[in-house]
Amino acid sequence: MKKLSLKIKILIGIIVLFIVYNIFWSVFTYIRWRPFCEPLEYIGDGDYSLFVGERGKKGRYIYGAFLPQYLSYAGNLSISRGEVRTEDIPKVSMLIFPKLDGYEIYVKIYKMVMDETGLNGKQELMGTIILDENME
Repeated sequence: MKKLSLKIKILIGIIVLFIVYNIFWSVFTYIRWRPFCEPLEYIGDGDYSLFVGERGKKGRYIYGAFLPQYLSYAGNLSISRGEVRTEDIPKVSMLIFPKLDGYEIYVKIYKMVMDETGLNGKQELMGTIILDENME
């Protein structure tokens, strides 16, 4: 009888730990990400974005917040210049990963590679720069 009660206590302990972890994750996600998502529009699947500028024109920027998946902390914020397929100016995207104790910041630089017809292009990663919280 004592062994059964010990197994039940261990099972209850595991369930309580899982519930506490879920509560911590939910509170962290809400508190940490809510200010980033408020000015953006919800586009579905936990993603928020805001487009500034005219589609297909220079000077178009995209702001995004991609929330962490369930029980994960791997969400990110992004700021990028919208692509214009005929441009030969590299596209620059900044990705910000909020962490429990700060941020990780990456800058990715892409160039547009056009096909033989010059009508269709794809982005090719030229490089990634990792910055600290002081943008250095």
